[in-house]
Amino acid sequence: MLFGFVAQLVRATALHAVGHRFKSCRTHHVHIMNFFPRILLGLVVIAVGFHMVWKTVVYQDWIGRIDFAEEKIGPGGTNTFLKMCGAAVCFIGIAITTNLISDILNSLVGVFIRR
Repeated sequence: MLFGFVAQLVRATALHAVGHRFKSCRTHHVHIMNFFPRILLGLVVIAVGFHMVWKTVVYQDWIGRIDFAEEKIGPGGTNTFLKMCGAAVCFIGIAITTNLISDILNSLVGVFIRR
């Protein structure tokens, strides 16, 4: 399967005569990773997050008791905190797989860097 990019061939108005917006923004989008490595990495991250939620006791044995979680969440707070971290890792994996992670990182970095 071939993937190509579509460029805008005509300008709508003279106001759009400047800058890269003359062509489709997608042609100027920076691709961090290729399709298949990104999918593979995203699925591995999702699997790690799922494992963190499923086998929380294993991670709790590795890490130990988290005093902050026990204090703020209550008894069993470490277990709950690790499950929440596993769910967050799953969401990050989904963002990597769907390539939303590049948009999220561009938005966060764009606050600090002017183009």
